[in-house]
Amino acid sequence: MTYQGYLDIAFGCPSLTAPGLIMVVAAVYCLLVLAEQTDWNLHGPDELAG
Repeated sequence: MTYQGYLDIAFGCPSLTAPGLIMVVAAVYCLLVLAEQTDWNLHGPDELAG
């Protein structure tokens, strides 16, 4: 669907600009912010209380 949208210059290409930018921002956020978090284990409420 994305490839076909980019081939349609009149309607498809401009309409895919915003979702493309959102995907780029999400990928950068994932690499810079989420990759830094090392504790991805599930915790129960009693473990977090102390």
